[in-house]
Amino acid sequence: MKKYLLSALFVFAASSIFGQMKTTGVVLFGGGVSFTSSKAEGADKASTKFNITPSVGFFAAPALALGVNLDFESYQVPGLSRINTNAAGPFARVYFDSSRTIFGFGEYTYRFAKDSKGNELSGGLGLSFGVTKSTALEPAIYYKSSKGDFFEGTEIGFRMGLQVYLGKDR
Repeated sequence: MKKYLLSALFVFAASSIFGQMKTTGVVLFGGGVSFTSSKAEGADKASTKFNITPSVGFFAAPALALGVNLDFESYQVPGLSRINTNAAGPFARVYFDSSRTIFGFGEYTYRFAKDSKGNELSGGLGLSFGVTKSTALEPAIYYKSSKGDFFEGTEIGFRMGLQVYLGKDR
């Protein structure tokens, strides 16, 4: 519980400290994809994981976006059947104003997977590169802590995203 309160405090404090790059009421939608391959010590083949994460949100305050995302994950361990999970949960994203076309951001996400009775908490840092006035490519590094029936552990990875901003120009 303490982690959640500290995370919320950081998000709200950061939203008032950093630049006014977005205006309240702007809607964002998009998502990201990630691919992970890892080989356990002594294993003959690598395990693979593929994620697609669509999201929708809105700017509740300047530089603070809140929303919901889904997570569709497919995990393959050599010699075992493929495990597919679906999860959903809220996210909070704080944007850091650095220029007119590039913005940094920090993101916190909580997801619950009903099928695996699991949950995950993740945080990440990324850049939002303006492709047009209302779309951006968003590479990000993330850290995820997961626990459930099929999995338990942590992961550090890379995700590539695309966001569309509706309501105002970037």
